[in-house]
Amino acid sequence: PSGAALPRRALSRRSASADVADAGDPPPADDAAAAALRSPFLVTMRDRGFLHQCTDLPGLDALLRGEEEGQADGPVSAYLGFDATADSLHVGSLLQIMILRHYQRCGHRPVVLIGGGT
Repeated sequence: PSGAALPRRALSRRSASADVADAGDPPPADDAAAAALRSPFLVTMRDRGFLHQCTDLPGLDALLRGEEEGQADGPVSAYLGFDATADSLHVGSLLQIMILRHYQRCGHRPVVLIGGGT
């Protein structure tokens, strides 16, 4: 029915790694660093279960908040590329586009590339 909410399984990093992770999966992002996030974008990604592993999570958090030493204040650019020779986009493409939309809502600059430069 129109307007009906679909059931959504809320996964935290801890429950996702404990319940469904294989022995070969990398460990989830450091719990202490993930809990201390202040960047609105990274907080959203963590809360939605999209954050599993990140190199220098505190540094990325500081950069997205405009507090990284030597970085200009203001929006940070991120890009996503699509292969224009593919028959169509798929659900994985939609997820990436939605993540970039969250990025934009948090005041940053998303860039989408389509074609040979991806």
